[in-house]
Amino acid sequence: MNLLLNDINWKSAQSQFSLSMSQPPDFPSLQVVCDRLNNSPEEHHFVIWAAATPFVRGVEKEDILWDEELSRIWLAWQAIFTPHQTPHYPITGEVQSVELVPDPNASISGRLMQGLGVQMWQWLFQGAIAESFARAEGVALGQKEALRLRIDVRDPNLLPLPWEIMQQEMGKQAVSLNPQVFFSRTIGDVAPLNLQSTGRSLNILLVLGAPENGNDSLDLKTEAERLQNIWQTKSFGQVQGDILIQPTPSELAETLSSKNYQLFFYSGHGEPAADGGQIFLNDADKLNGKELAQILTQSGIRLTVFNSCWGAKSLQQNHQAIATSSLTEVLIHHGLPSVLAMRDPISDDEAIAFITSLSQAFCKHKPVDESVAIARQNLLAQFKFNSPAWTLPILYMHPEFDGQILSKLSSITELPTRLPTPIKTQTFTLSSCDDPEREWTFSSKLIRIGRRSENDVTIEEPWVSKEHAEIIQREEGFFIRDRSRFGTLISLPNQDWQNIHQEEILLLSNSHIRLGSEQGETFKFSAKKA
Repeated sequence: MNLLLNDINWKSAQSQFSLSMSQPPDFPSLQVVCDRLNNSPEEHHFVIWAAATPFVRGVEKEDILWDEELSRIWLAWQAIFTPHQTPHYPITGEVQSVELVPDPNASISGRLMQGLGVQMWQWLFQGAIAESFARAEGVALGQKEALRLRIDVRDPNLLPLPWEIMQQEMGKQAVSLNPQVFFSRTIGDVAPLNLQSTGRSLNILLVLGAPENGNDSLDLKTEAERLQNIWQTKSFGQVQGDILIQPTPSELAETLSSKNYQLFFYSGHGEPAADGGQIFLNDADKLNGKELAQILTQSGIRLTVFNSCWGAKSLQQNHQAIATSSLTEVLIHHGLPSVLAMRDPISDDEAIAFITSLSQAFCKHKPVDESVAIARQNLLAQFKFNSPAWTLPILYMHPEFDGQILSKLSSITELPTRLPTPIKTQTFTLSSCDDPEREWTFSSKLIRIGRRSENDVTIEEPWVSKEHAEIIQREEGFFIRDRSRFGTLISLPNQDWQNIHQEEILLLSNSHIRLGSEQGETFKFSAKKA
């Protein structure tokens, strides 16, 4: 469907994409954002756009309506896989029952699993968005790398849907199982990352909080000891797993500060509530999401895992989900690199299998989204496709996080068999159109522009972000990448001004640039011929 939006609607939706979406360095990345248009004359009206693409492009977006058929299949899916829970209705209104086409070679659960996955893919990836995915997939294939795909679903009523089971067509792998696609969810409104050094040994803190009822206390401890024994086997290499039982908040903070922990596992009671829900450390102490985020961000934790379903659930009021109220979203919003929780309850055996595979992948220095895909594939192998086990883990990643839990194996220096040919760099200038004395000349492959003094070009204007933009020199030319809150205005030669936000475009010589606002200082970019 063609886009029929006015500028006010689109800018309102796009402006919510607030902080930097720099490309992770190792994998081509595509982010797809979906948001509801509340002021549209049509009910259940959404806009979907592509961000952080690995290719030069204009703004690609689609204007679509909700598909009632998708609601019907989702309700049927819940009736099979979560029959004891209250059904979730993504869109209010009457929904008719779904009729599935009989297939004598497949069970009803298998048809539902694939049918819902295909319907969700076809709804999210339409028109220009499907083309963006195909192009991004082609770029990744050409670079012989996996594609890092992240979706940012803004409407909280769509978050409970199992986006992890999306598949392009019947018979193809689900997106979260595809070894060539590293899939995760994300949000745009985030605090900056504050990462510490990774290290080469894996340190895990497993916290046992108050059980949901007193009879579960022994089960939690037994499960923790099973994991600790697994981590101590030779196949895991250098892994240190520590257990903390029903700590106070101060004991938790003190333990986290005592060692460079990368992984934080929590098993225990918790519940959805305002400010990211709350976890019950013991019978007397509980923490809400904001309080937990404060402790974890100061500790350098790179992945937080909740062995529970409430961690991924939003708070409901009057049968409507509250935006950014789940624990996973709140932690990412406050700057945690990655958070994983379960969509629905997971059995002890399934949890042990998942965490074991996840830890093994980390020990091989794989990034978190690839490691989750491997662990998910192991759940599928052990518990079969028609079981919901492999669909349960929900991974959220900070948009700036490259996923690395341990330092990369590739950091070990090897002598090349043939010296690489260096890229010839051009000299280029950035000059102020308002003040002729303000001019910078560079011949480097990357310059950073922003309000901080550490940047190569410092612009002290209130609408300029601390790390606002980058100019990158590659073999094929110059590119400008926006990393700001409010965007960057670009006027290419003989063209009108355009606003780029969290994206990268080709930068031609004699282009003009304004940072963050039309009121900002105008700069001219000039590249000298090689």
